[in-house]
Amino acid sequence: MLYGSLAVGRRWYSGGPAGPRLKVLFFGSDLFSVHSLNKLIELKQARPNIVADVAVVSRPLKRSGRGRSVLKMPPLVERAQRALEVGELVQGPLLCDSREELVCDLYPLVTKSGYNMLVAVSYGQLIPAALVDAAKYSLNVHPSLLPRYRGSSPIQRTLLNGDAVTGVTLQTLHRSKFDQGGIVSQSGELSVAQLLQNDPPQGIRLPKNTAILMDQLGVLGADMLAAALVNGSYTSAIPNSPKYKPSLARKIVTEDKRAQWTAETAGQLVDKYLALGPVHTFIKTDTGAKRVILHDIQLHPVAELIPDGPRRRGPGCFELDESGESIIIQCAQNTRLQVGTLQLEGFAQENVPTFLRRLKKRCGIADWTQSAQFQ
Repeated sequence: MLYGSLAVGRRWYSGGPAGPRLKVLFFGSDLFSVHSLNKLIELKQARPNIVADVAVVSRPLKRSGRGRSVLKMPPLVERAQRALEVGELVQGPLLCDSREELVCDLYPLVTKSGYNMLVAVSYGQLIPAALVDAAKYSLNVHPSLLPRYRGSSPIQRTLLNGDAVTGVTLQTLHRSKFDQGGIVSQSGELSVAQLLQNDPPQGIRLPKNTAILMDQLGVLGADMLAAALVNGSYTSAIPNSPKYKPSLARKIVTEDKRAQWTAETAGQLVDKYLALGPVHTFIKTDTGAKRVILHDIQLHPVAELIPDGPRRRGPGCFELDESGESIIIQCAQNTRLQVGTLQLEGFAQENVPTFLRRLKKRCGIADWTQSAQFQ
């Protein structure tokens, strides 16, 4: 499949002038960055006269889950460790988080060990100016058409805003600001709808549409990175393109995942679910509002509406569907959302009959058919 003027999966190993041998410090964390690391490793093996070495820098492992009992490893760290085991890399990933760690641990690699190229791909931290200044070259792969969607969540904002097109930008690193370097190359406009027709990557625990775009744009970005290293275009860049209006893709926070029943249609909430994962809402109880996480959500066909159901009570009200296995929630513009699994704050996921049966004991709601409403 072609994306703009570049072919995903193509090997960029031939043609172009020979530049300096590059020792690359690669900064990344997620699936999007794994594709670029894969391409650098391939290029190191096929064209060592261009990429002489690759050292990986990622974020420290973090604990998550109940009681913070699960140690979460970034996908890039897993990939780097496998590369070390099979000899694709000569050292394991360096885990740095703070600015002090980045400067103290990595500055000697640049100034004394000859690492002359910094490549940052979804690292999540600003590379300190001291490193950018010390390295001769720097690049960043960003999943948007800059200057549109500068910031940490361009893929999610593309999906949440219902954008028709997206793309990838290869830019240099700015010494003090995110996503304001010079543009080395930029893809054409890619249809989001066409990209989402692809299957999600296997084994990746991300919301479906975010995983698909991260995977597809990651492959394209990796090809663009390899092409620039081979043809030497990384040595020249232009200011951010005026073709696209500057905007900020601010970080996704918990409030972004909340259902806004009076403002969001059922379709918008499904898009949010596919971009951010389970959405949440609140239900009023005897002891105050409790959070309810909604899993397994989808649009409900208008033809199956019950005329005297939640329509008369307003957005956020819900009722059982005819099967008794799902609830129908009224949303903005008289649209309906169907939910099959719920999770009350402090409890495990439950099917709809179990959730409703336990509402009285847990929340003091004697008759949910008359008073229950999500807020």
